[in-house]
Amino acid sequence: MIKETEILRAIMRSESAYAYYIDQKRYHQALRIYRANKMLYNLLSMYSSNCSEELLQPVFDYIFHLEDWFEQFKSLKKSNPGLEDTFVFEKLEYGISYPKDFKQLIKTI
Repeated sequence: MIKETEILRAIMRSESAYAYYIDQKRYHQALRIYRANKMLYNLLSMYSSNCSEELLQPVFDYIFHLEDWFEQFKSLKKSNPGLEDTFVFEKLEYGISYPKDFKQLIKTI
């Protein structure tokens, strides 16, 4: 069974990787986010099988956000960037936004 603390730490790792990425937006920095998000995605997927009913839709929304992000990452990666190349994500027109309130929501459980 996945604990909320595991998910919170995975989110913290992802946010930390993003904090390093945001100023320079380099491919090697995006790779850190990718690895952190893969771990978070796996935890959220497992967590969705036994979380409370009230958390189910927010968990699904976070999963969908990550799936959108992964698809954009794969699309950008096709340009075969070098580690120091600029690698910029854009908000998808119908993508699900980053769930800013998710950490607070899961802390209340």
